[in-house]
Amino acid sequence: MHSIRSPYLESVAARRRATILAEYLPSRLDGFVDLALDGGSLAITVMSRHPGAFVTMASTESELLTVWQVAQSEPEALVDAVTFHGDRHSRSYFAALRDSAVRGDAGRAGEVGAASESVERAARFVYLRGSARADAHGRPLRRFDEAEYGRDSVAFDASNLLALGRLLAQRDIAFLERPPFEVLGDIREGDLVLLDPPADAVGGPSPRELRSLAGSITARGGLVLAPGGGDAHAGWQASAGLTSLGRRDGLEIWVNGGLLRAHRDAG
Repeated sequence: MHSIRSPYLESVAARRRATILAEYLPSRLDGFVDLALDGGSLAITVMSRHPGAFVTMASTESELLTVWQVAQSEPEALVDAVTFHGDRHSRSYFAALRDSAVRGDAGRAGEVGAASESVERAARFVYLRGSARADAHGRPLRRFDEAEYGRDSVAFDASNLLALGRLLAQRDIAFLERPPFEVLGDIREGDLVLLDPPADAVGGPSPRELRSLAGSITARGGLVLAPGGGDAHAGWQASAGLTSLGRRDGLEIWVNGGLLRAHRDAG
């Protein structure tokens, strides 16, 4: 896995999952689609290994997606805004910022010295994700309506975010605020599609919808990578006609015929 990481806190388990999945990337890759963006670690690896690949990052969660857009366009401003929050970090400050997120306020946007609204929203997400208590499964939060104070210091790496910003600025990326089915039209023949929706994603696809997505991607000539193991939707891959390549550290690797052939052709 490349040393550049997600712009916000990601669990060790999620990073390990991405490290395992990276071993199943085809040797040649022109396009990559993350249908339900979470930590984005596999996308970062694709961008690092395949600089010419067109990368699509899709999500229905606007603030999560905004972090990536701002990291690409204004990384220095994002670092400054997160640092502003980190310097003021306390239980009361955390609660005030959490409440502003729940209300949908634009953070400090409009105040003297504040950054743009998009930067302020992205910074608030990074700050809250890096300081809130994890959920019952140890995962960093994606939504903050009931977030509780969890850290006395904010989990945030400014140098990593700046390095990520440079990488994103040098790559061809589309950020799409759409549910998975509405991204199908953007999938091209030969694109590798990660079909791994987070268990806590808002309005995530059901097992039936995941099977339909896998079939539709295959019909368009896409390469499906669909890990499974221990999640709420475990088992849908087999009924979708995908092939298991076995388990690694409890993670079962499922692929469609297109990705299986790509690996076989590469020897």
